[in-house]
Amino acid sequence: MKFLLLLALAINIALSVAFPTLRNAIRSQNRLKMANSNELFNRKEFLSSSAAILTIAFLQLPMKAFSEPITTKSGLIIEKLVEGKGAKCEVGDLAAVRFIGKYKDFEFDNLYTADEPLYIRVGGSNLLKGIDEAVLMMRVGDVWELTIPGSLGFGQKGRPPSPGKQRIPPNATLVYKLEIISLPGKEGDIYDTLDD
Repeated sequence: MKFLLLLALAINIALSVAFPTLRNAIRSQNRLKMANSNELFNRKEFLSSSAAILTIAFLQLPMKAFSEPITTKSGLIIEKLVEGKGAKCEVGDLAAVRFIGKYKDFEFDNLYTADEPLYIRVGGSNLLKGIDEAVLMMRVGDVWELTIPGSLGFGQKGRPPSPGKQRIPPNATLVYKLEIISLPGKEGDIYDTLDD
């Protein structure tokens, strides 16, 4: 148990030093219980916290596409960064997604810092048109970088500023890193195999 605690602390320290942009995310996750608190170390918390931290770190690294960029008829540019092996998304599926959205160098949306992924209905037009279009072509495990033209993003209106977020002008080109985490109900049931 002490080894796992030391390993988790080492991962957290290494990531916070190596990836300064992750420092706040790591602090906000603070799910690990310190040894001097006299509380038992919970393996589930260790695994979920470490997995989330490693996923965030992985997605902050520059990634190279494994294929040439694809441009759809609508103008959406897709670079496939990781090829998933899971089920393909179909209209009506419930999909768990995570993404990071950027306008130029400004990150305005990051679902990797949330405890849970975003659950959407595929083809339900709940997201930007460019993301909806891409999700219909993706599989579980896919990680794609999308260059979304203004017409498939926030369109003519742009997006007004909000606390901590700058205004995005009309017809701005956006860049998203999008991942399909799972298709609940389509992949079969997942059972928790860890003991409490």
